[in-house]
Amino acid sequence: MGKPNKAASSLQQLDDEIEALKEKARRLELRLDDSWNYFSEHSGQLFVRSLVPSSFEGLLPRTGILLLDKLLESDRFQKFVTKLAEKGADRLGDMLNWLSNRVFKNEKE
Repeated sequence: MGKPNKAASSLQQLDDEIEALKEKARRLELRLDDSWNYFSEHSGQLFVRSLVPSSFEGLLPRTGILLLDKLLESDRFQKFVTKLAEKGADRLGDMLNWLSNRVFKNEKE
């Protein structure tokens, strides 16, 4: 068989490019699916965590008791309260995710 002409070569290049683009689209779909699954599994936690302030500075009231005020201003105490809030947010988020899965699962059926 003879050499492919210029048009046939161009068509083969276009076919190769189309296949490469299809493969890229499949990979992007898989990444999008993974991202969506992560978001749907953790959306409750993300929502609740967005409500928890990153710092409690100025949020805690002054009591007038020097020792208690110093404790409330302490970085260690604020980190402890933040960890507690995050754990609570995680649990509340898990409950919201569970509830939404139950509600939307029943809607689909």
